[in-house]
Amino acid sequence: MAMRSYFLNDNQHDNDVTIVNSSLTSDYACVSINPDIPTPNTNGNRDYFFVEHDLQEKIKQIEQILSYYRQDLKQNTNTQLDCNRNLIIRLVDLIRPVYSSNQKKIKDLDILFNEISDLHDKRFIEQKEKNEQIQKENSHLKNLIVTSANEDNTQRKISQI
Repeated sequence: MAMRSYFLNDNQHDNDVTIVNSSLTSDYACVSINPDIPTPNTNGNRDYFFVEHDLQEKIKQIEQILSYYRQDLKQNTNTQLDCNRNLIIRLVDLIRPVYSSNQKKIKDLDILFNEISDLHDKRFIEQKEKNEQIQKENSHLKNLIVTSANEDNTQRKISQI
């Protein structure tokens, strides 16, 4: 029997790992839906693989982040920019402890965060400018309608005289 470790990292503890026999998960050929997670061999040789419990904790944290994002979206006082910014901050805060011992990764993560923030700000400003332009055009069209209606009324009054 071959032993495989798919989710091992440097600071992993034995009590954080469960060994699962692939025969417990299925007896038919599996197709991997995630290219980063290999599918266990089901050709008769029952392979074992590890399930990292810390991964389950990370998934719960991601679910919590998504829940907070939903709450942010439901609040009418938050703009889309605020909601997105909070989501990105929470995700970066989730990633940051994993890179705590690698200064290059921390720096890369900070650069990524700053680039995303800059792009959000740029898009927000562009959208705001478009909205202002649409409001100006709308105002101008309303003025034309009112002016046109007033001219029509004036023409009718003149023709009645």
